[in-house]
Amino acid sequence: MKGSGQEEVPVHAHRSGTSRVNQIATVEDVSKQEQLHSASTALLNLLKSPACLLDSIGNIVHMNQSWRERAHFASPKSKSMSWVQSIWPEDRHIAISHIRSITATRRKTDFTCRLWNDAETARWYLLSLQPATDIAADEHQWLCIATDIQALKSREAELEHRLSIQTDMLDISVDCIKLIAIDGTVGHMNKAGCRALGIPDKSSFGMPWLPLLPGDVWAAGEEALNEARAGKFSRFPGRSVLPGEAPQYWDNMLTPVMGPNGRPSMVLCVSREVTTERLAQEALRQSEERLKTAAKIGGLGIWEYDIEKDKIYCDEACNQILGRDPHQPVEFIKELQPFIHADDLDWLTHAIGTTAEFVAENSNRAMVFRIIRPDGDVRWVRTGASVFRDNADMPSRVIGFVIDITDTQRGELVRREERLAVKGRNAPLAHDIVAHAPIEQLKGSGRSSSSTTLPYHLRKAEEYLEANWHRIVPIEELAVVADVGVRTLFRSFNQFRGCSPMQFARLVRLHRAREILSNPDSETTVIGTALACGYSNASHFARHYVQAFGERPSQTLTSR
Repeated sequence: MKGSGQEEVPVHAHRSGTSRVNQIATVEDVSKQEQLHSASTALLNLLKSPACLLDSIGNIVHMNQSWRERAHFASPKSKSMSWVQSIWPEDRHIAISHIRSITATRRKTDFTCRLWNDAETARWYLLSLQPATDIAADEHQWLCIATDIQALKSREAELEHRLSIQTDMLDISVDCIKLIAIDGTVGHMNKAGCRALGIPDKSSFGMPWLPLLPGDVWAAGEEALNEARAGKFSRFPGRSVLPGEAPQYWDNMLTPVMGPNGRPSMVLCVSREVTTERLAQEALRQSEERLKTAAKIGGLGIWEYDIEKDKIYCDEACNQILGRDPHQPVEFIKELQPFIHADDLDWLTHAIGTTAEFVAENSNRAMVFRIIRPDGDVRWVRTGASVFRDNADMPSRVIGFVIDITDTQRGELVRREERLAVKGRNAPLAHDIVAHAPIEQLKGSGRSSSSTTLPYHLRKAEEYLEANWHRIVPIEELAVVADVGVRTLFRSFNQFRGCSPMQFARLVRLHRAREILSNPDSETTVIGTALACGYSNASHFARHYVQAFGERPSQTLTSR
C-alpha cells in the first residue's frame, strides 16, 4: 500500500527479526539456568554434610566439597559418572531400589548404606533423596544429602553383640528363663523354655504365658504372678506336657524387675526342672507306704535317730511295743534306758558303745534284749539298725526296727531246757568246759577243777556266768557278785581255770551255742543261736566258734 505513505517491510526481514528475538530469549534462559545452577552448587558447597545433585538417570551433576573429601573418587570424571558408583558394592542394590522409588513416586526417601571413602573402606551414612525442584529448573534432578552415622552403627553393633552374648548365655542354661510382661504375655524366652513349652526358638513371642501350661496349674501361676506384679518374690510348682512325652515338673521362681519409677516393669521367671526329684519323692512315698504296711502286718516298730539333733523318732507300733503312750512319745535316747531290763542294760551299752563308735563302725547291728514296760511286763525284743549318710557322705541318721519276740524266746528257752533235761546234762557247765575246751584256751585245765577245792568266790562267779550265758557280763558286775576285787578274780580264774574271766565267760556262751546247734529243731538257725548266746555280730560268733571247736557253726547244725 504505497499510497498510504507507509513503508512496506520485507517479509524476510520480519522473519529474521523473530529469529533473533528467539535466540536472545534462548540465551537469556540458558544464562538464567546457569545462574541458578551456579547458585545451587554454591548452596551445596555451604552444607557441612556430604551432598550432591543427581540428574534424572542417577548421574552426578555436582558434589559439594564435603562429599569430595569422603567419596571414593575426588571429582566426577565425566557427566555420565553414576552416583551408584560411590555406594559400597554390597549396598548398591539398596541404592538402586530407592532411586527407582523416588523416580516413580516423586517423594522423599531415606535409607542407610555404606559409602566408599578415599581409603577404599566403607563407612555408614543416612542418605536422604528428594526432588530438587527448589534448586534447579529441571524437575527431574534429585538432591542427595548424606549424614555420617558410623558411630551410631558401631554402637548398634556393639549392643547387638552384647545382646547376642546375653541371649547365648540364657540359651546355654538348662533352666527355663522367661521375661513376662505385666499383662502376663511372654516378652522373651530362652531355648530351654521354648523346648519345654513347644514354642519355636525364633518365635516373636507376645503370647499369654499361663495358657501355655496345663490348666490345673493356672490358679497357682496367676496367684504367683499377681504377687510379682505387686513387687514380691513368689514361686509355685508347675508342670508342662508335650504330646507323646512324659510330663515335666518345674519349680517356678518369679522375681519382679523394677522400672525407673520404682514399680515392676517386667517379671523374670526362672523355672528349674524338678522331675527327677518329684519322681524320687513319689517313689519314696510309695516305698514308705509299703514299709508301713509291711511293718503293720509283721508287727514291726520303726524308729529313726537324727544324729545332728540327737533325737529319736518312734512310730506308733514302736511306742506300743515299749508300752508308751503315743501322745507322749520317746524323743531322746536317754529316755529309753528305764525301759531296758537291768540285767541287760550294761551289756547292751557295752555292745552298742557310744553313738560315735556305732556311727564310725558303719555296720548293721542286730540285738536281742529284754524291756520292762511301765506296767511291769517283761518282754523280749529284737532290734536292728543301720547308718545312713547324706550327699556329702557324712552320717546323718540311723534307722532301725524293733519287734516283740517274747513268745518265740520263751518257747525257745522251754524247748532248750527240755532237750538238756532229756540228755541228762545236769552237771555244772564249768566241769564240761574244763573237760572239753581246747588246750590253747584252757592252759590250766589239768589243774584241780573239783568244786570242793575251788574258792567260794570262783564258784559263785562261774555259777553266775552259767546263769547269764545269754549275755555279756561285765567284769565289774562279776566282781560284785563274787564279792572280791577284779584283780583277785583274774588271779583265781588264771590259777584254777587257766584263762581270764572273760575267756571263760565266752566259752560258757559258746558251749551253750554248741548244745543248741547239736540239738536243733525246725526253727534253729546260726544267727538266732548267736543272738540268743549274747553275740550281736554273727561273724565274731563264727570265728570264736571255729577257734573253740574246730568247725563252723553251720557244720554243727547240718551234721545233726
